[in-house]
Amino acid sequence: MNVLLPKYEEPPPWIPPSERAGSPNYDNRITQFMPRLIYIKKSHPDEPLGFNLRGGLLQFSNIFVSKVYAGTLAYKNGLNEADQLISVNGVDFRTISHNEAVKLFKEFSEFLIVAKYSPYEE
Repeated sequence: MNVLLPKYEEPPPWIPPSERAGSPNYDNRITQFMPRLIYIKKSHPDEPLGFNLRGGLLQFSNIFVSKVYAGTLAYKNGLNEADQLISVNGVDFRTISHNEAVKLFKEFSEFLIVAKYSPYEE
């Protein structure tokens, strides 16, 4: 069977050269962009999770992790910068404001997060 493939197109200019085919840093694993589960549990209520958020309904954007601090709970449990938070403890994060998201993280001490790596926002 013959398969007709589209003509090869150069990567868009916004993709850094280090992430293009042929670079030693190139990674074409599609699994890195698939949703994954992250479980985080605080050992005490005031323990910081160690990450910052950006975006939200009022900004016409999904909620993303903008910073993860080394050595923190978020870092140790696999949350990454540029992760889109899809849901946390069953709450759909694609339809809430930034303030609502922050409030949820302050209310609970255990979190089941569905996140996906999305460095180019979608």
